[in-house]
Amino acid sequence: MPSKRALFLDRDGAINHDAGYTSKMEDFQYIDGIFELGRAAQQANYILIVVTNQSGIGRGFYSEEHFILSMESGNTKKSPTSANPIQACYYARRKYTELICTTLS
Repeated sequence: MPSKRALFLDRDGAINHDAGYTSKMEDFQYIDGIFELGRAAQQANYILIVVTNQSGIGRGFYSEEHFILSMESGNTKKSPTSANPIQACYYARRKYTELICTTLS
């Protein structure tokens, strides 16, 4: 069985500009070149995975449900590649605690 290769990306600062606890899609500003990077990764048969600390959830700035919905919304409307969107998102709700995985639809 051939192995799969993955490109792991942090969200804030790698995919989008880190404006501090970005939780609304209207405030989400993509980093220049992220879509080209995603397409190049797709062409090289990489899957895209986000790994991110979302301490804004633990601090009560936004809910976990809102974070997941915003990630799913961004994944279907604008993803680094249209044919191979982000496969999974691993996130921590607080600094240095459990890591949660969600498969994005």
